[in-house]
Amino acid sequence: MNDEQLRAELLAMQSQDLRMRDELLATGQLDGAYSPKMEAVHRTNASRLREIIEAQGWPAEDVVGKDGAEAAWLIAQHAIGEPDF
Repeated sequence: MNDEQLRAELLAMQSQDLRMRDELLATGQLDGAYSPKMEAVHRTNASRLREIIEAQGWPAEDVVGKDGAEAAWLIAQHAIGEPDF
């Protein structure tokens, strides 16, 4: 089973995370305290990933492809404001 729509959503979430990181890095805001902008992206992405997991389980490679599964893992790793997640 291949879920291209879910794969695209996960990749978009990952892209948003990385874009925000690049923006903060470029403006010198990445070093130091946890940026509220970055935290907002992380919390939004973690919330959505949690919904996906509750509805259909972990988005595994056989469902969302290698890049989609890697995106899900990055989203989970970056949910630092939610250690229980």
